[in-house]
Amino acid sequence: MQREKSPYEVLKLSKDAQRGEIKKTYFELVKQYTPERDAEKFKEIRAAYEKLRDPKTRIRTDVFHFNDPFGEFRFNEKEDDYDLGVYPDDLLAAMEESRLKL
Repeated sequence: MQREKSPYEVLKLSKDAQRGEIKKTYFELVKQYTPERDAEKFKEIRAAYEKLRDPKTRIRTDVFHFNDPFGEFRFNEKEDDYDLGVYPDDLLAAMEESRLKL
């Protein structure tokens, strides 16, 4: 089973890309891969953009996008203790707050 590409890979962006850069790249790719020419690639690009265009959705994608196809989340593969005392809702709120200040 092939792993799902991250939205950043699909749009050929770095994880620290700004909103304007995401939008610009999206429109460039959509012009290149129109639904008439390559419907599957267009769907892939559109889905990636939907995950990154809204700051809240982007935060959720950044936090919960798994590289493992079975969705296993590993904080640190070398450590046996996974209880970090951090709860997802707290982490999301902190990330959203810091990103919205930018």
